[in-house]
Amino acid sequence: SNTKTLVLGTGIIQQKGVMQQVTEYFKDFNGFNYRCYVVVSAKSPEDIVTASAVQKVYRYEYISEMLNNNYKEYDVTLASVLGGLDGNARKSIKCMLFEAGEGELKNAGACVFNENGRYTILDPDTDILLDCMEGRTKGKVISSEDGQLYSVKYMDNNVNLDIINNETIGVHITVQGELEAMNQDGAYNSEDICEWIKYRLESSLRSMLIDEGIDYIQLYNRLSVEDRVMWIRYNGKERELYRHAYFDVNCKVKIK
Repeated sequence: SNTKTLVLGTGIIQQKGVMQQVTEYFKDFNGFNYRCYVVVSAKSPEDIVTASAVQKVYRYEYISEMLNNNYKEYDVTLASVLGGLDGNARKSIKCMLFEAGEGELKNAGACVFNENGRYTILDPDTDILLDCMEGRTKGKVISSEDGQLYSVKYMDNNVNLDIINNETIGVHITVQGELEAMNQDGAYNSEDICEWIKYRLESSLRSMLIDEGIDYIQLYNRLSVEDRVMWIRYNGKERELYRHAYFDVNCKVKIK
């Protein structure tokens, strides 16, 4: 197969069991290019194809260049999707989310999904903050609620679990880093930006874990190391575990 980019619509991702059928189809498709990129359209795949068609390069080259030049962390291939959605992997997949503009593609954030048809859409700023979980935020730009723009110099994290009374878990996340204010004439406060980061991270993680059942930071796998008995007890009931979990996000970010 000469396929270079596979564009998925959220209509496929959101239907329970359909992604499983799609992955089984491609696993049985002999000769398909498993190294092709996988991206998600905010609306319909046709919108992405149409917007790409007006460019001076081939459609697949346009998307590939965007990923390589601006969004290297999203060079998700079909092979990685098939591996992540394997029944034993228990991993979520995060793909670049595009929306069609006037003759171009625009970054609409990211789409995180799993094999059970659970998915969530992340806006660009929240997506960047969650990327700090993987140490992939250098050079990105985030905007706070007051419209201030910040360039991320570095940002990383540490995640620890506490077992509380053998019944639930405490999730302790420490985020640290350095931002550079891009609005030179604006006022900024490091405490305010830290509170904003804490709120966005905690609310996003809670939404993915509790509302959508998407374990983006692999808490359940971490539990298998911390408390094997508890890990077995909540097998198949992970969302119940997340629903009663205690989250504590500590942010230590400096602004230049």
